[in-house]
Amino acid sequence: MALRRTYGTGFVLGLLCIGAGSPLRAQDDLRDVVTLHHGQQVRGRIYEAFEPDEVTLLQGRQRVRIERSQIASIQSIRDEAREFFVRHDRLLGNDRYRWWLAEWAESRGLHALARLQATDVVLHEPDHEAARALLGHRRRGKHWLWPRKDQWFTLAEYEAYCAEWGHAFVLEGEHFVVQTNGGLRAAIGTVFDLERLYVWWFDTFGKPLQLREVVDPKMLVQVWRDRDHFPAWSSIVQPYFKPRVDVAGTTEQSTSYAFFENHSAPRATRLFEVAVQHLLYRTVADDPPFPTQKERLCAWGEVGLGQYVDRLFQGPPGHAGPQPWRMVLEEGQLVLRERSYGLEILTHRQARQFFITVADNTPLDWASAHLFVAYLMDKDRQPVLRDAFLQFLFQALRLGKGESSSAFDKLLGRKVETLELPWRQWIEVEVQKLLARPGG
Repeated sequence: MALRRTYGTGFVLGLLCIGAGSPLRAQDDLRDVVTLHHGQQVRGRIYEAFEPDEVTLLQGRQRVRIERSQIASIQSIRDEAREFFVRHDRLLGNDRYRWWLAEWAESRGLHALARLQATDVVLHEPDHEAARALLGHRRRGKHWLWPRKDQWFTLAEYEAYCAEWGHAFVLEGEHFVVQTNGGLRAAIGTVFDLERLYVWWFDTFGKPLQLREVVDPKMLVQVWRDRDHFPAWSSIVQPYFKPRVDVAGTTEQSTSYAFFENHSAPRATRLFEVAVQHLLYRTVADDPPFPTQKERLCAWGEVGLGQYVDRLFQGPPGHAGPQPWRMVLEEGQLVLRERSYGLEILTHRQARQFFITVADNTPLDWASAHLFVAYLMDKDRQPVLRDAFLQFLFQALRLGKGESSSAFDKLLGRKVETLELPWRQWIEVEVQKLLARPGG
């Protein structure tokens, strides 16, 4: 059981049961601040910030609900992270600014980002004593030592030790934990990229999907150093996301799996794709348990949106951000060739058909999901379909209404089959644009 306290016109203390999978947090994590109109401050961790009438904070096992009409301002860790990355972008070409940003992050309660930034500092300035102190390093002769449980390593020893998956690097952000044997620099860039995605995700979809913050546990992302060692889920070697499984009282945490194509790859393959699927299950669906990891709530929508965002997010490692979406020529041509494969088939595809059962039409399933979501997400589409699609995702993932095509038809205000022709016409236009480019 968990206490619920409500701040509003009256003061109410009641009981609220927090079920399995709901975030629980230590009592001392009170980094988010809600200031009321009369000046009182309520501290905790924001959990729900997009409900129309109230905001919910977590204080350990207690939920605090505050009527929106009573709120003067809100300052959250996500707000601070947004500002951190604005400042982080100024680092390109400005090495002396690195440590200042680590101090700034620590002063704003971004302890995980501060440690990441301090790690970046010592990789550029090995003798930076303040950064070493923050990280808990110690000097032995001419060498700085890195701690790992009860062992101490030089950087070269540490990199070699963590190159084996059994004791891979584990780096934390504010919302993600990355486990990787792909090298320390790559690990730092990966966490920064994922945290940037988190901020953008809430800024973009917070209100339409009524997103809930990730407080605890953080989202685990495992990234292998190359494709050859990656534990593939099927005969197709590709990144994937596995939802939480709860069988006979044994729970496996929801986890994203990705890999670097090779040791010189700047970023893990399709990193943002699997991270978006992870975000859908943590911030929309509330991390529901499944009997197996082959289940999904809305397979085509999750796969399509993940690919769509992965195409959007570009930039140097650690500095990724959204760019204009562009179709992949081969995907468009593949969909146009297969006239017998329609949207009605796509929207009835099960998770197994996307992830486990590999067939001749598997590439077509993926390409169709991607391009249909891209079509729906186009803000210039007339009539506007984006809002209906997002509402459908909300109902499928949060309300448990499944991936019913009738529910989708109802929200669209038409049968999905009626979009077949305009969708294909749109693909044809995008294909022609690509072919018209120099070298197309």
